[in-house]
Amino acid sequence: MTRDDTAEDLILRIYDVITDTRKWPEVLDMLAGYMGAEAAGLGYVDRVHSELESLWVSSRLAGFLDEEQLKQAARNVRQFARFTDLVPRRGFVMDEELLRRLPGRREQTGLPALKHNVEQWYGEAVRRAVTPLNFQPNYFEGVSLHYRGSGPAPTPEQLARGDRFLLHMAKAVELSRPFLLLEKRFRAVFEVLDRLEMGVVVFGEDLGVWIRNEAASRILEKGDCLRLDTRGKLEALCKDGKTILGQAMNMIVQAGDGQTHAMRVALPRKHSPEPCICEVSLMGAVDFQPAYAKRGYVMLLVDPDRRDIVDFSHVQDLFGLTPKESQVGKLLARGHPAAEIAEMLNVSPNTVGTHKRALYRKVGVHTRVELVRLAHNINIPICGDAGS
Repeated sequence: MTRDDTAEDLILRIYDVITDTRKWPEVLDMLAGYMGAEAAGLGYVDRVHSELESLWVSSRLAGFLDEEQLKQAARNVRQFARFTDLVPRRGFVMDEELLRRLPGRREQTGLPALKHNVEQWYGEAVRRAVTPLNFQPNYFEGVSLHYRGSGPAPTPEQLARGDRFLLHMAKAVELSRPFLLLEKRFRAVFEVLDRLEMGVVVFGEDLGVWIRNEAASRILEKGDCLRLDTRGKLEALCKDGKTILGQAMNMIVQAGDGQTHAMRVALPRKHSPEPCICEVSLMGAVDFQPAYAKRGYVMLLVDPDRRDIVDFSHVQDLFGLTPKESQVGKLLARGHPAAEIAEMLNVSPNTVGTHKRALYRKVGVHTRVELVRLAHNINIPICGDAGS
């Protein structure tokens, strides 16, 4: 691959981070390689949303850092963010040059402390080049390149080769800001839903996925009902599924204010006659959405093969089931046939049939699929339409 091809590939990778900031280390690895540096880092300081403060480093540097060292590096970046006047435009400048521009405020910049920390991590002298990306009053990002002190210092011409990437990196950071805010704000919720094996996907009207939790990733990777295509967009694997999902999104929007903003849908699967139950709702927190997105959606879904996570406690409470009816219902929802349930409960098949008929009558269903759908609908923690 030629140098120009490498540069084009790097630019494409830069825009991949917009909806997934976890890809920054990969981009920084490529940047360091292109610039002939040992490692690279990107620090982000947000003066409005403090929870967005982040530091990403290339894999070479990540190997040296523990959590406390990363926090210290982030503090140094925050300190340096107060001195953006040192570099009036994007472009890599060596540490030594920056410190010459501030003879009376060397320590205040945090640069000497950061340089000392980096050299401790490497165990040898290090030369650093730094540059800001965006010149915004409410947030700041700085990129750094690390060169071994035992090697030759990069020339101004060599550093200038990195200029072609800085505008792209600045734009990627700017566009990724709402996605990063979504991720930070929803992280605690995602962790809880992961434990419940409930997937959450936040996506735009073009079906481009903004964020998702680990449970959703596992369901999408199975490729049975939904998956991510090569462009990072939701794709229903059955023709009817595409129609059902599209109609649900349109109906949610057309409902308008004062009406329901959520719909539960059953999407067909490739490898089973039983559907995948999903709930799609319109995002209410418009301040989290990217500026260029007209609207966003939240999808909750569960793995249809994970019968063991069907919770019947609310069904029992809402419909006044007896303990035995609830027990039979839970086992039916997990896929056990009536004869097997009879053995498990040490009762006759006729007794199981009696409980099953009483259960179906009380909850208003006629099939096992409808029973599973009802249990999922009641226990999905988002207010929706009928039956919530």
